[in-house]
Amino acid sequence: MAATLGAGVLVGLINGFMATKLRIPAFLATLATSLIIAGLIIYFTGGSPRGSVPAGFRAITESWLAGLVPYSAIIWLVLLAATLFLVHFTMLGRKMLLSGANPTAARHSGIPADALVILSFVLCSVLASIGGILLSAITGMASIGVGNAYTLDSLAAAVIGGAILQAACSCRWVRWLVR
Repeated sequence: MAATLGAGVLVGLINGFMATKLRIPAFLATLATSLIIAGLIIYFTGGSPRGSVPAGFRAITESWLAGLVPYSAIIWLVLLAATLFLVHFTMLGRKMLLSGANPTAARHSGIPADALVILSFVLCSVLASIGGILLSAITGMASIGVGNAYTLDSLAAAVIGGAILQAACSCRWVRWLVR
């Protein structure tokens, strides 16, 4: 799990560097990185996964708290609450919002916009890594293409989310929120 989270941090750093320093559009940088990683996985595994998921690891998704809520749902709810708190109730989150919405204005305000955009990429990549870990716990096996079905959904979410954010940035309450 530590190696997976470490790889997530590395991928986030690479994507953030490409988006901020090389000025490659974030969407294209992320898509290109995912294709490169998929190719590397196929190359190093020879097209078939190695290893298996330990049976005890599946307890994350098969066990329930008091028979009411699965542990995986609790993990996601905690991560959701932490992310919402970070973004909406901390100065770091507000600076991250401003850096993503208008990096030039953020830089003029003395905010290290590039560093915060890279941090955003790293956090996003770590959350995706956690999703991969939980998906492996659900399926109980290592699989190269287990997440392929989610590619179109994530691309659509990124496009729709970007369009909503651009429309929201012109709203008065969003400008107040990032003050």
